[in-house]
Amino acid sequence: MMTAPLKKNFNEDLKICQTLNIHCLPSYVIQYKNQSAFVPELIGYDVFVAIIDKLSDFEVKPRKIKRTQENLKKLLQKHPLISQIELKEAFDFEKLEEVDEFIAPIIEENFVEMKKVKNTYFLEVKK
Repeated sequence: MMTAPLKKNFNEDLKICQTLNIHCLPSYVIQYKNQSAFVPELIGYDVFVAIIDKLSDFEVKPRKIKRTQENLKKLLQKHPLISQIELKEAFDFEKLEEVDEFIAPIIEENFVEMKKVKNTYFLEVKK
């Protein structure tokens, strides 16, 4: 059973999906200043960069994130629900198995909960 705040958040998300005509996930809205782009599917890092370059007229530059547990926790604090694929792209891993090895310490210390979805998973920061 959904709590009142959860139901409110769900209904707000549903309204956004209906407004944007979203029929599958993941979908993204990328915004920069007064411009935005809607991406209705999973895309790779290179496509994200191309969209951001176009929206920002090359003002926003990608930067490499050092692969440390501290940086992983900082990212998770900003994005408390994140997918295996998003982590792969954020930390520039070649293979998903590398992500699994990288996140093992935060799972062992009970910092996050792994939620399996089909052939992948999401990490959710424990409250």
